[in-house]
Amino acid sequence: MVRLLQDTFHAMHRRWPNRHPVIAHDLSRLGGGSLRPHKSHRAGRDIDVGYPTRDRERDGWGRPSLDSIDYARLWFVIDRLERSGRLAAIYMSPAIQRRLYRFAIERAGADPERLEPMFQYPAAKGAKRTLIRHSPGHRDHIHMRFDSATDVDELALTS
Repeated sequence: MVRLLQDTFHAMHRRWPNRHPVIAHDLSRLGGGSLRPHKSHRAGRDIDVGYPTRDRERDGWGRPSLDSIDYARLWFVIDRLERSGRLAAIYMSPAIQRRLYRFAIERAGADPERLEPMFQYPAAKGAKRTLIRHSPGHRDHIHMRFDSATDVDELALTS
């Protein structure tokens, strides 16, 4: 997961070199276990990532305005990670989902059929089977959960 995120963020930085870097935060505790205040982040499958913005200077995490979020870079990250087949879930604000969905269709030329299983928006509120869904508390960051089946299989083979 870390290597995939590093590769994705480096590719994004090469494409948009003069933009503020994405802020990654709260992966898990070394050795696993509870990482307060999170209910998840226990086994290295979850990470919080700040929304990429068009702000050149940014002091930290913060809650960016909807207009300052860089939807081109956000779509780049989501699209690339989704294509990896390793994402299990993404939690983000419904307002940001709506804008990202519109960006993907109108500006990035994404196929609406591909987006249907990805976005809770514009499906019925509360749809749980989409990749990108709402969970309270994700207006200032994206929560990504990765599938660990490959990691578990690799550990089983080496132990």
